[in-house]
Amino acid sequence: MSTQWKKCVCCNPSTVQLDAGNFLTESSGSQGSAIDDFYSSRTAIIKEGNREVLGRAPFLGPLLLVGLISATEYFLRRVISECIDLCETSKKSASSANLKLGSALWHGGGGVSKGAMEHISLADVNSVRKQIRDFLGHDIKPNSDSWAALMEFGKICELRHGIVHSNGWLPGINAVNLGFPISGLGEAPPIKVGVSELQESAEVCSALVASINNELFELIAGRWASAWSHKHDAKKFNKLWVIFHSEFDEKNGLIENSLTRVRCRNLLKRERP
Repeated sequence: MSTQWKKCVCCNPSTVQLDAGNFLTESSGSQGSAIDDFYSSRTAIIKEGNREVLGRAPFLGPLLLVGLISATEYFLRRVISECIDLCETSKKSASSANLKLGSALWHGGGGVSKGAMEHISLADVNSVRKQIRDFLGHDIKPNSDSWAALMEFGKICELRHGIVHSNGWLPGINAVNLGFPISGLGEAPPIKVGVSELQESAEVCSALVASINNELFELIAGRWASAWSHKHDAKKFNKLWVIFHSEFDEKNGLIENSLTRVRCRNLLKRERP
């Protein structure tokens, strides 16, 4: 019986065996706070997303957008995990959270909070709100800066879904979520990310990062002053300051109320004695 027809539609598959270790490099370590690490990633992405590069290789635009969202997700994971490590109230909120064994084994006992959300996507508005509520015991309110930024972040997350899972075509469910009129033709439009779209997306991600950073600083600093067993502990405030303070924003005069760490601590102690 002839079997020639079985392999008449495409080439034979290769037998490549991937060595995942070749995809890893030595860590250079953190460059500072979570927000400053985000800024570094954002700058590198925007630098590559210029008109010359995207004009020559337009397929890179959507991939750079995915990079922006990834940098934003990493900021959220890092700042939440660092809050868990420092904040007594957050530890209580996070105590009943599920943790994957692989994450616990990889990070070890001292860094287990780093793996708390490794199995969870934060490229989703509801997921971001849920993790902050579950791990930190805090709800993002609808009238807050963080809420407004999250709504815009949700839009580029819908686009990301098409880039990552549909080869750059916008799936119907994401089109509906974005409010596009239903055509009924069943055609998925291609996603275009040029220089202006990439820069606008960077502004959206930056707004979310800054608003979350400010809101969580206010939350954790307030707990430091009033709710922790050793409130007004200077060493713990120093650690809190390192988590949230942006050297980049300070150097560039972008902080609305620029204070030294000691001045901020003293003002907070007077406000909540």
